[in-house]
Amino acid sequence: MKTLTLIVTSALIVGSLSTAAFAGGTDRFANVDGNRDQVISMAEAMGAFPTLTGNLFNKADGNHNGILDEQEFQSLRGLSAAF
Repeated sequence: MKTLTLIVTSALIVGSLSTAAFAGGTDRFANVDGNRDQVISMAEAMGAFPTLTGNLFNKADGNHNGILDEQEFQSLRGLSAAF
């Protein structure tokens, strides 16, 4: 059930992100934080990095709470650049 919820949430967030929100780069923290809660979920991150895997997201999630703060998001940007 948790996987289904994540998939549905991902689809809703990715679908709701407008092209205008990505002006200036799709990988900026403020642009990726679609609901403006100051953290990045896996679903939001997939909007900026469509090929993102759970494994890569988890590597960036230093405190393993399932969301990325701005510092962890910068780590994700660095990890995703390597791929």
